[in-house]
Amino acid sequence: MSDLNYDNADIKTMIDALKYWITETNIDGYRCDVAEMVLP
Repeated sequence: MSDLNYDNADIKTMIDALKYWITETNIDGYRCDVAEMVLP
């Protein structure tokens, strides 16, 4: 697990986006099994 800096504005934006998809589309989770394949 990464040691994320939750005071970072980018992390807060990401968390807001993840919360949006949960609350607005009623999804029940995220898949992270190929996260290492995401290119920078």
